[in-house]
Formats: sequence, C-alpha cells, structure tokens
Amino acid sequence: MESRRRCCGCCSRRVLIISFAITGVFLLVAGLVLDVGGVFSNIIKNKVDQSVELKPGGLVYEEWVKTSLPVYMKYYVFDLKNHEEVMTGQAVPAVEQKGPYSYRELRSNEVLNWTSDRSIVTFMPNRTYVFDPETSCEGCDDRNDTFMSVNIPLMTLALWVRNNNYDKKHGFCFLGMLIEAEVYKVKLFQRKTVYDILWGYKDPFLEFLVHASQGIHIPYIDINITCPGQDGLTDFIQLQYNNTYYGISAVNSGQTDINKLEQFTMWRGESHLSWWSDKYANMINGTDGTQFSPGVDKHATLYAFSPEVCRSLYFVYESDQTVKDIKLYRFTAPDKLYLNGDTYKPNKGFCMPSGCLPTGLLNISRCQPLNPPVVLSPPHFYQSDKSLLKAVHGLNPEKSKHETYVDIEPITGIVMRAAKRIQINIAVEPVKMFAPTNGKFSKVFLPVMYASESFVITDGKAADFRHKVYLPITITEVIQYFLMGLGALFILVALLLLILTANKKKNDLELRVNEGDGHVKDDERQPLVTDGRRFFITSLTVFGLILLVSGTILTASHVFSKLIKDKVNEDVQLKPGSTVYKEWENASVPWYKKFYMFNLTNPEEVMNGNATPNVEQIGPYSYRELRSNKVLKWTDDDSIVTFMPNRTYIFDPETSCAGCHDKNDTFVNVNIPLLTLALWLRNTNYTKEQPKVCSVGIKATVDKFKLKLFRRKTVYDILWGYQDEFLKFLLKISKLTGCPAREGITTFIQLQYNNTFYGISAVNTGRTDISKLEQFTMWRNESHLSWWSDKYANMINGTDATQFAPDVDKENKFYVFSPEICRSVHFTYEKEVTLKDIKLYRVTIPDEVLKSGNVYPPNRGFCVTPGCLPTGLLNISLCQPMNPPVVTSPPHFYQSDKSLLQTVHGLKPEKSEHETFLEIEPITGIVMRGAQRVQINIALESVDVLPQTKGSFEKVFLPFMFASEVAEITDEKASDFREKVSKMNTAMKITKMFEYGLIVIGAFLLGVVLLLPCFDNDKKGQENGTKNEEKDEKHPLIDSSRKTFANQST
Repeated sequence: MESRRRCCGCCSRRVLIISFAITGVFLLVAGLVLDVGGVFSNIIKNKVDQSVELKPGGLVYEEWVKTSLPVYMKYYVFDLKNHEEVMTGQAVPAVEQKGPYSYRELRSNEVLNWTSDRSIVTFMPNRTYVFDPETSCEGCDDRNDTFMSVNIPLMTLALWVRNNNYDKKHGFCFLGMLIEAEVYKVKLFQRKTVYDILWGYKDPFLEFLVHASQGIHIPYIDINITCPGQDGLTDFIQLQYNNTYYGISAVNSGQTDINKLEQFTMWRGESHLSWWSDKYANMINGTDGTQFSPGVDKHATLYAFSPEVCRSLYFVYESDQTVKDIKLYRFTAPDKLYLNGDTYKPNKGFCMPSGCLPTGLLNISRCQPLNPPVVLSPPHFYQSDKSLLKAVHGLNPEKSKHETYVDIEPITGIVMRAAKRIQINIAVEPVKMFAPTNGKFSKVFLPVMYASESFVITDGKAADFRHKVYLPITITEVIQYFLMGLGALFILVALLLLILTANKKKNDLELRVNEGDGHVKDDERQPLVTDGRRFFITSLTVFGLILLVSGTILTASHVFSKLIKDKVNEDVQLKPGSTVYKEWENASVPWYKKFYMFNLTNPEEVMNGNATPNVEQIGPYSYRELRSNKVLKWTDDDSIVTFMPNRTYIFDPETSCAGCHDKNDTFVNVNIPLLTLALWLRNTNYTKEQPKVCSVGIKATVDKFKLKLFRRKTVYDILWGYQDEFLKFLLKISKLTGCPAREGITTFIQLQYNNTFYGISAVNTGRTDISKLEQFTMWRNESHLSWWSDKYANMINGTDATQFAPDVDKENKFYVFSPEICRSVHFTYEKEVTLKDIKLYRVTIPDEVLKSGNVYPPNRGFCVTPGCLPTGLLNISLCQPMNPPVVTSPPHFYQSDKSLLQTVHGLKPEKSEHETFLEIEPITGIVMRGAQRVQINIALESVDVLPQTKGSFEKVFLPFMFASEVAEITDEKASDFREKVSKMNTAMKITKMFEYGLIVIGAFLLGVVLLLPCFDNDKKGQENGTKNEEKDEKHPLIDSSRKTFANQST
C-alpha cells in the first residue's frame, strides 16, 4: 500500500515537471521565434509600407496632396554697407544681415494622372507664400523695408551684351543703350524693397530696351530701327514663384516598389536635366526631401532632388535625435557634396564650361530664365572655401544656423523636422564696355540673401503618429518579451521541482534502507514530509511573488488607467468626429434663458425722495436659446480653433409664467437711454463746452416728448431693443444744427443679441494640451480685455462653462470667461450630486470673487472710476456700447453687501433660486447641468443737467431684471452618456480590482507560507503525543504474546 502511494506521488510529480518544462519551452521558443523570426515586425513592416504608399487613404497621401504642417520660408537679406567704396575698388564688400522675413508656405500637389499599375503619379506642384509678421523679425515689413545690393537685371544685361559682342554687332543700338542708361541713372548697386527682390518688379530702363527690341521710330532721322534684346528681362529673376507651379512632375508611388517611394521620375516634363556636363550630374534622383522609403538604414545614402538648386543632393547619417518623444535619424549634407570639381572628380559634372568654382559654390545660371549670374552656396559660406570669407566681410558661418538637415523617423521614412538653407550669391564682376558696370573691383561672389525653409511636426500630429505607429510596436514587443519571460519562469519552476524530486528520492531510499534493517525511528521518517512541505512552500512563494510584483507594477504604473484616460482625452478633444465636437458646433441640449423683470411700484415717491424704491418681480419670460459656433479656421497644429459664436432666442410660452407674453406685458423702471444721455451731457460738460443753442435744443426736445426718468415699456423692447423717437429726433436736429450727439444712442443698449454673434473668438482644442481644453485664447478678436485697471482683471481666462479639462480634481479652481459680465470668474468645489444616475461635482462661485476691491485687494483691478463698488456689484458700463450706467450682481443681491437690501425693498435672496452653479462629470469634464444667473442693475442718480433726471433721491443701484441661463442634459443624452462613460467607469473598476486582486492573492499566498511553520509545529506536537500513547499500548501486547509463546514451547 505504501509503495503504491509512493509510486502515484512520483508519477504526479513527474507529470507536473514535464508539463511545466514543455509549457516553458513552448512559450520561450514562441517568444524567440516571434522576436528573431520577425513575425510581428514583418506584419508591422508590411502595414507601415502600405500606410506610407502614395495612394488615396494612405497615411501620407492627404499630407502630400495638401500639406497641413506649418512650413515656413524665412529670408535673410544682406545689406551692402559700402557700395561706393566697392565700386571704386577702395574696399572689400561689407554686408549686414537683416531679417528674417518669414513667409508661410502653402504646399499642394494637384494630381493629373496615374499609370495603369498606379506605380507613378503625375502632378502639378503649387507653392504659395504668405508674409507672416509674427514669425518675422520684430517690426519688419517686406513691402517697406529696403536694402542695398547688386542690380541683378543690369548685371545680367551687361554680361549678355559682353558675351554677345553687342557693341560690335549692333553699334547704334549699343550707343542708344548707353544713352538711356544715363537718362535712367541706372547703377550697378541699387536699393530695393525685400518684396521686390523676392517676388519681382518692373524696371523702366529694361522696359525701354524691350520696347526698342520690338521696333522704335527715330524722328530726327525718320527711320525705324529694331535692336535685338532679351525678351522678358523687365522682370527680375526671382527664385520664388508665388501662387505658381514649378512644372509638371512625377514621382513613384511606392505601390509596386516601396524602395522607390516618392522618388522623382520627371520634373518640368523631363526625365533628366540638360545643363550639367555629365550623365551623373543630370540625373533627377531622389525624393523631395519630405519622405524616404520606410526602414531607413543609418548606413544608407539618401538622395533628394531640389528644384531650387537644379540638381540632386544626398545626405548621410549624423546622429540620433528626439522630437516630441519620437526617435529620429538626422541626415546632413556631407562636405564632399560641396567640394570643388577639380579636387573631387564626382563633382566635375557640376562645373561650367568656364571652369569649376571654389568649394561650396554652385553656378545655376544655366537653369534659370535669362541666365543671370546666380551662384548658390550654404549660408554664410558654411562648408565652403575659406577664401570666400576673406572676399566679403560680415559673414559668420555656424553649423546650428546654416546647416541643411533632415530628421527622419526610421520606421516610416517620414521627415518629422527639416531645414533646407540656401544662399543666393551674384557673381559680380566689372564689365568695362558698359558704363554702369565699369568698376575697379575684382570679381566677387556677393551674397544677396539666404533662404531657410523649415518645418517641424506639430504636437497633434506627433501624438497621432505615436498612437498609430509606436503603440502597436510596443504592444508586440511586450507580447514577445512576456512570452519569453513567462517561458523562462516555467522552465525555472520545472528545474526547481526536479531538484526537489531528486532530494525526495534520496530520502525515500534512506527510509527504505532503514526499514530493511529494522531500525526505523520516528525522526528518520521525517524527510518524506519535509520534502513535500518544501515543494509546497516553494510553489506558493514563487507564485505569490509573481502575483504581488505584477499587481504592484500595474498599480504603480497606472497602465490600464492611462489607456482609459487617453481614450477619454481623445473623445473630448475639440476636433471633428469627437464626442463633444458636434454638440459644441451645434448644441442639441435644450438651453433656456429666463428673464425676471423688476417692476418699480413707487416711481413718483422715489423721484420726490419720499420713499425707498420698491420693486416687484415678474416673470419668468423664458426663451429657448439656440447655440451654434461657426468654425472659421484652425491653427497649423490644430491646437486653436477660431469661430463665430451665434445665439438665437425664441420665446417659449410653455416654460414662461402662466399667461405671460413678452410683447404685451409691460413694467416700470428707469428710462436707460435718457439717463445715459444725461450722464453723457454732464460728464462731457456739454452745457459749457458747446454753444448754448445746443443744450437749449436738447432740453426743448426732452420737454416736447414729455420724457420722464421712469417709464413703462414692454419686456420685449427692453430685452431686444427698440427705436426711441425722442432720440431719433434729437439725432436729426444735431445733424441740422451741427450740435454734437452720440451716434447710435437711438437704440436701447440691450444685453442680448438675437440671431447675431458675440464676436470672433478662439479656444484651445485640447489637441496639444488637454489641460487647456476649450479655454478662450481670443474674444472679439482680442487676446485680453482693456477696460479693467490691471493685467489680472483683463485676462480672458477659462472656458465658456460647458466643458472643462477631463479628470477633474476637486481641489482645482474652475475658470470661466463670461461675455455677459465682461470678465473671467472662477468656481470652487462644493459637493457631489447625482443627476440621472450620473455622479457629478457641483462647483459654485466663492464669496471672494464678488468681494469689493476695498476689502479684497485681488479684486481691485475690477474697480473703475470713481472707485470700488460694494461687494457683489460689478460696473460693466465701459464694456457696453454707449457706456450706460449698468452694474451687474447676483440676483436679489445674493452674496452681496447687506446694505444693498436696505436701499431697495422687495428683494429676497435665496441660494436655491439665485446661485450660479455648474455640475461637472469628473471623468470627462463635461458640464451636465448648470445655471448662470446675473442681475442687471442701473446706477440711478440725480443728474441736474436735465430737469427730467433731477430728483430728490440718493444714488441707488436699482434692480432692472435678472437672467437665469439654465441647461440640463436630456434623458436620451444621459442614457447615451451612461452607456459610454459607465463602460469606462466599469473598465476602471475592473482593472483596479484586477490590480488589487493580484496584490491581495499574492500577499495571501506569501502569508500562508509565513504561517505554515506555526501549523506544522502544532501538528508535530500532536503527532508526537499520539505516537507516545501508541508505544505504551503496544508494549503489553508484545510481552503477553512472548509469554504465551514460551509456555507453549515448554
């Protein structure tokens, strides 16, 4: 029985060891095969190759058709400081660099056709340049700023005349040319604007020569003469072509051979160049420098064809770079690319018939219209012959500023950052036969300007790239290494079990030997138990540690929560297709704006000073608010969206007070236009500054219309504006008499603008920084306000109160910019609430926001002349048209100075009715319910310039109306939200439970290991007691049998 039990134990252990070993080997081999065999890498490579192919829908195609990346072309011009001394040979040219003059480069490629196998695409490249003052030097203007340099058209003409022996072949014409040059006072060095030099200009002297080439009549000798010339010379030969194309081109799409991706096969309708002197130099070889074949090798030489320099270039690896968490290879143009053709034979083909230029220079005259003496080089003669720096003073070559490079993402071959820098020099030399160019200087390569074309991937596109390319690679690598690690772990466990089993066999053997000798003792049987316990403890320890460490790592690194958080961030970003964008663009949530009017019940007593104003609240008059935002433009990196907000209000009887109608119901309150006019007359000292007839005329007109300081108007008129016949008449009289008047005062200054916009605004989209989601960057075309008295108060800070950054923290302040009160305010956390089974954070405006600047210095910036108002009040007259005496506060002076309630009767502030609050869903930052409540008060005071506004009352802030703008998520929207966000909440809970579960189970297993010795000691004590009892019972039995056996023998 004992041997069978041992056999079964041995077999089960053997099966366990073999299972662990086979599983471990399988997992390890699988991981190695996936890694070394490149299974996943090949899958990803094929996917990358397909993505970067030039085809509709590909990763790079849309960007190739119309570039969204911000590409800038910056020009630095060289101002010649000593042109007169240079002309007379008394000095070496000295130049001063000016700029940059920066242009936003708009790139597009118009596809013309594809080959039948779609391996080649023919297209028309377009480049448009728009001057950008923000990225240019401070105060620079390309149309006004000038600089002194060589007259390139004149130099070109002089060389053409000399090279064609024009003076000998056309003597009469040459004489006329010299005379006209004197008439037009042309000179070799001239001052022109930056714009003219870059984009071309008309030259009167050259225009005359062209006209002469077409035939001219000489009246003195009555003959017609034609002088041969270069047609088109009137246009300066610029290197840029604004809003024009470079010529029909074709590139390889990579669809049939990914190694040829975007390599040119044709430029300007030609498959090769024609101006260089050998086949190698005339090759159109490489891409346009924005994309290379995927799988870039550091040891490779990368080719790019540059239309600007009329040749192909090549780049070699220099260093590793990192841009926005993307690893890149930097490739630069090596020194040998610029070497003189006489010293480096492969460059011989780029020499002209007249000979090779010094190192660093490239003569491109033959590939330019009219063959101007244009010579290119790196800026400031970087990587060029040192003698060039001696010939021109004022240059300082620096690698960081003047080097051309491309930073390439090696997996996809996409260029993420680049700078192409080229200097334009003119080969200036004296042409003695032509007076304007007959100088005493030696031939010199004079820098005119250099261009730096650069771009870098935007934050938004970098994030998209990391998500699309890096994330799958990271996941596959984790899978590979996880399989290898897990396999190694299983093999290790199998080895440990094997060692334990070997020790057990040894102990079993010793046990059986002892039993055979008949000398078995209790403590000699102990090894069998010890080995079983050791195996059990080892297993628990290993798996306990694995679970504990895994759970701790997952919890500490927040792997799962980060994945969920990234998904939430992507959904709430302000971009087409996101969860919140459609709602932001055209709100479907029912917004209501409810107006409560204050009817003054005792106007006569107030006017006479016999009573405190008593008001009676009527309303609400409810309007359905239709919200929309019309997008105007996005920034290059999609981080800012500029838009036109629209608000339309439609009266809603169902949510208004019973029987209320805004166009019929009236109430009594201040005549705001009359009071505004009176204050304007007083503050401008109108009666003294203007002729007496003007002030008399105004008073007579007021009498004629029988105006009063208090009057009755309909709710509709007060809210949406009306034409005041008195003010219209007054304005007409002012035009007839010439008396000053305020244009536009005929319309009541309403706070609402039905079916109109608040002004062009801009907010952050959250694409590059989710913490700035929907925060205003501009309102009414301004980045800050101007009516408050300090920088803090004038900040446009916060969102529009419908959305905040996700992952809301209770401890934060929540900033909101409110156009209605012309300032930013902040909210603080109050409590948690539940709305339609959605947990929300309620935030409210703290008392400190409303405190008077006299008692709370941070609010002093909101004080305006004549001083700070009591707590709760805000003077917004300066930000309103006509500057009416409008003062805002919370409704019924809630959270305001208690003294205000003593100056007006009929008010009863209540938190539930008059508080402004927002209820935010903390994961997404979306506001699910909110109420913005603002009271409009009029700073009513006696103004003695008009009898009608002169009273016996003290100044009072008289409530006029209050508006309550409320919104709440609908049941349908709440259901959709719960379905989406609850899944995220559930996923978060499950991942947390999983993480903590690993930790708890691991800790439990380790705890069991630690407690086992205690249980073993108790058990061992019990077993020893039992064995002693058994010994006492066995001895009598043995003695008795022995006695019986002895008796029988006898």
